[in-house]
Amino acid sequence: HDVDVYAFFNAWWEPLTVTLPPPAHSPHGHWKRVCDTGLLPPADITPLGCDYAEILSSEYKTAPRSVVVLICQNHSQ
Repeated sequence: HDVDVYAFFNAWWEPLTVTLPPPAHSPHGHWKRVCDTGLLPPADITPLGCDYAEILSSEYKTAPRSVVVLICQNHSQ
């Protein structure tokens, strides 16, 4: 359980706001965006080894017909 992963898909034609749950294994941690296909390249996918954008809000607005993947690394071990 070194990493929590949260993925969601907006298949609708309108933007949607998703309420983010706390990361299961790091409840005080923050989600970081790995992928959001609603963003323009090169911001849509973060390459391996690069810093991921931290999501400080408890909500995330998704673009129409997009995929979002967030992670939270558990550093307590």
